[in-house]
Amino acid sequence: MANPGNPGDPDTGFPPPSPARTPEPQQTPLPEPLGIPDSEPDDVPPANEPLGIPGGMPPEIVP
Repeated sequence: MANPGNPGDPDTGFPPPSPARTPEPQQTPLPEPLGIPDSEPDDVPPANEPLGIPGGMPPEIVP
């Protein structure tokens, strides 16, 4: 590896670059987390509907 201050002059003080780490072929995927329900509870409103406002539009804005 070259000396960063002088690229033409190799410096033995720098360690050689390390090889890229390859994943182990025998690694298994992560297990599913425990204690998390598969579905949401019934009292959770839809994502596009703000809390307490049915239909998603504030009462002061009337079309």
